[in-house]
Amino acid sequence: MEQPEIDKWSGYSTPRPSASPAIRWSCGAKLSSVNSMDSTANDLVSRWREQAAAYERDGQPGAKLLRRVADELENMWSDWYIEPLTIAQAARESGYTEDYLRDLVRDGTLHAVRFADRGPIRIRRCDCPRKAGHALKAKV
Repeated sequence: MEQPEIDKWSGYSTPRPSASPAIRWSCGAKLSSVNSMDSTANDLVSRWREQAAAYERDGQPGAKLLRRVADELENMWSDWYIEPLTIAQAARESGYTEDYLRDLVRDGTLHAVRFADRGPIRIRRCDCPRKAGHALKAKV
């Protein structure tokens, strides 16, 4: 059996092309990801950066603080969004069963990693497929 290629940066296997074109995953480390849930946070970060630029332009204090807060929010979101989940956690968030997710990993259509040879399978939150009508819940 052909071994999947491992991405040296993330440690995740590169998936083989999916048999089902309807299943698509995307994962970005920035707030401009595909989720509608993050649009509010993305708008907030953009607004803080615009205000920081205006403060700087007008010589007002606070620009550095606004930039730092915007960066912290963006980093926090990125960390949450790419967090490795156990199969059980991924099943709760995706709306699919643990067995179905294991099948996708086994087929190579879903990115997964093990941090130890016999450790639990981990799936990044951003790689989890979402069942139609199943909302992604953020703990922000």
